[in-house]
Amino acid sequence: MKEEKQFNHDILEAIGIIIFMTIYALAGIYLFPFNLIFFPIPFIYLGVRRGLIQGILSLAVVSITVLIIVDIPSALVLILLFSPLVYNISEGIKSRRKSTEILGLSTAIFFLSVLLFYSVSQNITGINIMTQLEGSFNQMLDTQVEMFKEMGFTNFEILKTAGQLKGTYRYVLWVFPVITLISSLFISYCNYYLSIILLRRTGLGIVSIPRFSRFKLPNNTLLGVVVMFIASYIVKGLNLSFAEPLMLNIVTLIWTMFMAQGLSVLDFMFIKKGLKLPLRVFFLMVIMLILPLGTFIFFIGAMDNIFNFRKFNRSNA
Repeated sequence: MKEEKQFNHDILEAIGIIIFMTIYALAGIYLFPFNLIFFPIPFIYLGVRRGLIQGILSLAVVSITVLIIVDIPSALVLILLFSPLVYNISEGIKSRRKSTEILGLSTAIFFLSVLLFYSVSQNITGINIMTQLEGSFNQMLDTQVEMFKEMGFTNFEILKTAGQLKGTYRYVLWVFPVITLISSLFISYCNYYLSIILLRRTGLGIVSIPRFSRFKLPNNTLLGVVVMFIASYIVKGLNLSFAEPLMLNIVTLIWTMFMAQGLSVLDFMFIKKGLKLPLRVFFLMVIMLILPLGTFIFFIGAMDNIFNFRKFNRSNA
C-alpha cells in the first residue's frame, strides 16, 4: 500500500512538472526568452530523485507539446539543447562526481549541443545563423545612420561613427564562438547550482556545491595561455584567413577566464568580510560595469593563479 501511494505521488509530481514546464516554456518562447536558460532545472530534479529516464522523458513530453502548439524550431531548442545537459548534471549528481568535473563536462556538452542545434536548424530552415546575425547587424547600422542624419551629424562624422560601429559588429561576429562557449559555462553553472539548491530544499543532501568564491583555474593555465598565443602567432605568420578572428577569440577567452578568477577572489574577500549574497552580487555586478576596473580585476585573477592568494588548491576549489 505504501509503495502504491509513493508510485502515485511520483506520477502526480511528474505530471505536475510537465504541465507547469509546458506553460513555462510557452511563456519563455512568446514573452521571456531569457527565462529558458532555467528550463532544465525541474527535469534535473526529476532525474536525480525519480531516475534519469523519468527526467529525460518528461522533458521530451514538454518538447513534443511545444512542437504541436508552436513549431519545430522551438521544440528543437528544448530537446537538443537541454536534454544532454539534464542527463549529464543529473547523472553527475547521482554519481557524486566533483562539481568541477560536472561543470566542465556540462559546458562542453552544452556547447556541442548549440553547434548541433545550429546545424539541424540550418538544414531544416535553410537559414545560416551567422548570415542572419550579419543581416541583423547591417539593419541596425542602417537604422543608426538614419538616426545620425536626423541628429544633424556631418557626412564625415557619420562615416567615422558608422565605420566604428561596423568594426564593432564585425568583432562580435568573429568572437561568436567564444561567446557561445562562455554562455555555455554560465548556463551550466546556473542550472547545476540552482538544481542543487532545489534538491537540498526538498530534503536531498548534496555535499558538493559549486561556490563562485572558490572558482580557480588550473595551475597550468598560464602555460596554456603561452602555448595558445604561440600557436596563434604561427597561424598569423602563415597569412591564413582565419588568423585574426582566431587571435581575437583567444584574447577574449583569456580575458574572460582571468576576469572570472579575479571576481572570484573579490567574492572570497567579501565573504570574509561577512557580506551577504545579495550585497556580494550587487557589488560584483557594479564592478563588472565599471570598465576601468577590468584590467585591475584581470590582473588579480592572473596573480591569484600564480600566487594562490586564497591558499587552497584545485582539489578543494
